[in-house]
Amino acid sequence: MAPHTSSLRAISMTSTEAPFESQLKQFAPPSDLPSIRNQVAQLESDLIEAVDTQDFAAAAMLRDDLAELRSKDPAVLASDLRERLEELVKHESYTEAATTRDQLMVLRRFQPQYQLAGLWKGAPATTMR
Repeated sequence: MAPHTSSLRAISMTSTEAPFESQLKQFAPPSDLPSIRNQVAQLESDLIEAVDTQDFAAAAMLRDDLAELRSKDPAVLASDLRERLEELVKHESYTEAATTRDQLMVLRRFQPQYQLAGLWKGAPATTMR
């Protein structure tokens, strides 16, 4: 067995445990993402406070709530996939890296920063000489 095989298995078991298509169905609409991201920030703060006060039951519930909210944000999955892609390339697993790259390309249609069609404004062509 190659020395990096076990680490690749660990990479495979991160955010891509569920099939990619089912993860896509969980995303919130783009209009809800700012609210979800604010909730995530608040829950992260609450989680740190719960751990500091050693309220581990509350910390566990907050952790679970965070995981649920993060599953609704395509940016979180994109970040996980980019990290996975880097690791796969580092370990020279190019076939899996290509699949991960393709997943990132599909994921773009769910990310607001890539939804720019119709938003471009400029001077009309007749005024530019």
